[in-house]
Amino acid sequence: MSPSCPAPRAVSRPSAFRSILIAVAVAAALVLLPAEMAGQDPVSGHWLASVQGDRGAPEVVFVLRLEGGAISGRRILPGQDPLDVRGNCTGTSVRLEFRIPEGGGTVDIRIEAEAREDRMDGTWVAILPSGQRVERPWVAQRTRAGDLNTAGSGPGR
Repeated sequence: MSPSCPAPRAVSRPSAFRSILIAVAVAAALVLLPAEMAGQDPVSGHWLASVQGDRGAPEVVFVLRLEGGAISGRRILPGQDPLDVRGNCTGTSVRLEFRIPEGGGTVDIRIEAEAREDRMDGTWVAILPSGQRVERPWVAQRTRAGDLNTAGSGPGR
């Protein structure tokens, strides 16, 4: 005897109703779960960041995108050309790198931070053309693009 397809089965109302309830429950759970559990990545978006330095904490905008574990984006500081940013993300650990042209050389910047919800905290490290290493605390707050020009809205304020 050759295999055959099973005969069509009528779907009873309780079974269809149960399927709808399960779909609604799953959708509600995805909305109510924390961002990490619902699949939202901890990096993509607009970030308002500051480095705690000798001259206060100048605010910088990062526009970042996470694809797989790779981060790409831009660092934007008023009055300067935007800079390409590259990095990676593993779990909540974020590493960003970019170069700032200075005179005849470059300043290599590395940021290592932990991303939690809409905030990143970590360390900003600059390697100057002379080879000197400068290390400072770094903090960033995820924001909407329209909020980036709001006075006093920076991290830690």
